[in-house]
Amino acid sequence: MVAVLEVDILLPGSSSLKEKRVVLNRLKDKVSRQFRVSVAEVGDSKDSWAASSLAVVAVSDDGAFLSSLMNKVVNFMERERGIEITRYSTRFIG
Repeated sequence: MVAVLEVDILLPGSSSLKEKRVVLNRLKDKVSRQFRVSVAEVGDSKDSWAASSLAVVAVSDDGAFLSSLMNKVVNFMERERGIEITRYSTRFIG
């Protein structure tokens, strides 16, 4: 089974694409290391310095584990400074 978490975020302190990349790279690295998941920037907001969409993906044969893991990722991201989550959704494939 594959879990896909899509998260839309705002970066209120960012005033350039460079600042956005610094914040996003730090966040992606932390999430990836802490939870052993894949993280990528997706969607149409790649050229916006104030917003972004991230996809977090994990694979397991245990759906309950994946659901719990994605909830932990969201909770972790909600505590991160420099970003605001505006929307998130999780879907399961397989």
